[in-house]
Amino acid sequence: MRLKDRLAMMDTKGFCDPKFQIVADAFTRCFTEHGDIGASAAVTVEGETVVDLWGGFMDEEVTRPWEEQTLCVIFSATKGVVATAVHMLVERGQIDLDSPIARYWPEYAQNGKQNVTLRQVMSHTAGMPFIDADLYMGAPYDWDTMIEACAAQKPEWEPGSTLAYHAFTFGWIVGEVIHRVSGQIPGQFIAREIAEPLGAEFYLGLPESQDSNVADWIQPRQEASSEPPPETPSYGERSGSFMRANTPSNRLSTRAHREAQIPAANGYSNARGMATIYRPLALGGEHDGVRLIERPTIENALVQQATGFDAVLEIDNARRAVGFKLVGPEMGASYGERAFGHGGHGGSIGVADPDKRMSLGYVMNKSWSGPRGTDPRARSLADAVYECLG
Repeated sequence: MRLKDRLAMMDTKGFCDPKFQIVADAFTRCFTEHGDIGASAAVTVEGETVVDLWGGFMDEEVTRPWEEQTLCVIFSATKGVVATAVHMLVERGQIDLDSPIARYWPEYAQNGKQNVTLRQVMSHTAGMPFIDADLYMGAPYDWDTMIEACAAQKPEWEPGSTLAYHAFTFGWIVGEVIHRVSGQIPGQFIAREIAEPLGAEFYLGLPESQDSNVADWIQPRQEASSEPPPETPSYGERSGSFMRANTPSNRLSTRAHREAQIPAANGYSNARGMATIYRPLALGGEHDGVRLIERPTIENALVQQATGFDAVLEIDNARRAVGFKLVGPEMGASYGERAFGHGGHGGSIGVADPDKRMSLGYVMNKSWSGPRGTDPRARSLADAVYECLG
């Protein structure tokens, strides 16, 4: 039986409020029309779970069903959770977004970075989208090595002058500030202060006990290009080639990758976990007696910091707040005008809409291979949610 036929016959599991049936229908179409192999989708409204669905398979061979507790790497969707941790520390008075990072991390003042602020890093305007150091294979798994490399790196541009996505450096720079002020590495802080109090399935530094719950990451097969590589790589190619050059090709399935602290890119979660973390942010900062941050802190976090052409992602109309993406073409769906969140490579996303008091999570294991902003899966789910909300 062909994979498409097998997926068409599968039973979606979980819960869906009848008022949100069209969201469940959109989730089914992610498999039958949009190529998903395994995925989960979750939505909360006014603090209540109205959608918690999962289905498909954890592997490309379709032998391991996607279960309720299945996790998957969510890549840059990790950034939104890390940003939440920073804003918690801002509210506690432990971090000032506009003070030089060197105030907390003196070594960071090297190579003209003495005045660079955390606000600039979190809005992707710090001029630090990649690392040029000649690192050893597997270096991104070693925290101290990456912190030293970030401290030594010279900015590509004058800090504050250019919007350029800090795909990986975001996590180590922001993460080391968290480490310096809290005494905890980012994964520890997030576990103790966010995931555990909320009961959210989210891990930055996945424990070995969770390995059996992790779905395989499935990268679509692509035909080899006959075009020669450009003589001068673009900023986006330079950013991506950094990880390819310094990590094993099968890194996603290794224990080394799963347990590492790569706070911009290797969180593990599912849709329920993402919707659970964004739920209090959609409700003014608190849910069911657990408060992450106060409403004014959320409002300050969502002030647009940069917009326009992103020199790394090579897209127009990018919109960046302090650690979060704001609604725009890059988000690719009919979100409310004050919705915010962060997506990850391949398609996973977490979103909060404070006006609709709604949170949404979508996590899958097959990467979208089309042009940026054209993935129909999370977009169709979000469109269905907003249709239900009116």
